[in-house]
Amino acid sequence: MRWEPDKAKEGRHWRPKTNSWRRMRLGMALGRLLFDPENPTAIWCTDVAHRIVKANAAASFLLTGTYSNIDGSVVGEFFGRDGFSPEVMDATVISSGKPDYHAVEHWNLADRRTLDVEVDRIPLREGNRVVALAVMVRPVASWSEQRYRTILEEIKDGYFEVDLAGNLTFFNPALVEILGYPEDELYGLNDREYTDPQNAKALYERFNQVYRTGNPFSAEWEIIRKDGAHRYLDATVSLMRDGVGNPVGFRGIARDITPRKTMELQLHHLAHHDILTNLPNRFLVMDGLSRALSEASTSGVMVAVLFVDLDRFKYINDTLGHSAGDQLLQNVAKRLQAGLRSPDVVARMGGDEFIVVLPRVTSVEEILQIAQRMILRLQQPWSISGKVFFCPASIGIAIYPDDGASPESLLKHADIAMYRAKAKGGNSYALYRSPE
Repeated sequence: MRWEPDKAKEGRHWRPKTNSWRRMRLGMALGRLLFDPENPTAIWCTDVAHRIVKANAAASFLLTGTYSNIDGSVVGEFFGRDGFSPEVMDATVISSGKPDYHAVEHWNLADRRTLDVEVDRIPLREGNRVVALAVMVRPVASWSEQRYRTILEEIKDGYFEVDLAGNLTFFNPALVEILGYPEDELYGLNDREYTDPQNAKALYERFNQVYRTGNPFSAEWEIIRKDGAHRYLDATVSLMRDGVGNPVGFRGIARDITPRKTMELQLHHLAHHDILTNLPNRFLVMDGLSRALSEASTSGVMVAVLFVDLDRFKYINDTLGHSAGDQLLQNVAKRLQAGLRSPDVVARMGGDEFIVVLPRVTSVEEILQIAQRMILRLQQPWSISGKVFFCPASIGIAIYPDDGASPESLLKHADIAMYRAKAKGGNSYALYRSPE
């Protein structure tokens, strides 16, 4: 027998260089792994008939989903009849006597779970005869999960997982930064707590659609941080399923797009509002009027269009200057808005012309009362740059459906009625009457 120093050990320990010694070392190592309760690798030993001689707790959990004792069971009992059977690979290694390392396999278990695993198969010999097989199994998912979790720790986009009720169950540091909550407060936090009620309802419908169809969605999502600040996210959400395909929650990626969204909203506002008065402009009011008429056509209510024109604006603008004229227009906008109902809309058409749309009115008398209140407010004195003066207005009124059925016809007829009010001396209103 020849002796050699074991350089893997500290000091100078000596070991016999024989096959029996190697088998003894393998058996000792395998025994330590089998009886180590903290070992996450599933390990079992089978005889040549594929009966499990010994398995660790991780193996029991991998094959059955529980920690029950599986010693004495035949390996094939844990696998479905259809699909890949690891017994074929076991038999190949037992027959050849050659170990097989790092085999990646897709397993269909008897309880309908599916697993992607990496398997090491090591034959155990007694002399020249293989008498047993050691099997070591690592779920590939666990490797992937660790890799993905590492990636999620580093990316700038927020990643989240929620249960079917919308409660956060997992998230990365980027989402903590986006939502502005301490990490310990985010666990279990429901999406309704960082979404306003109106958006929460729409968001629920989108999540419910994912649940029903299994198809992911991408959408912009407005959230409210813990400090009350509103942020805009571009989010993609998909369904999470368990091992047998049952929905268990949702996962998503959310990117903070607040700077871009804020710019978009500002540009949209500028495109649809008057810069001087901040009122809706002609484009926006005509669009709103179209929707009001569409609603009225089915509900049977009336819609009124009031065309407002200041009686002495040119004189004020010429005598007091354009700055005073601009301030007057801004103040007129405020007076026109005062006292209106919530669905009513005031818009500036240009110059000293304004439009007021009154949707869902039920009588001419109601319309005339609103017009009279406007006349009274606008005939009150104005005080700008130390100057006190009067600048009343003339109002023309056209009513759907008698005076027109389109936004353009109503606007045209309200304009005609406004000139009738001016012809009477101004500071009054006039109704348009369609020619017989």
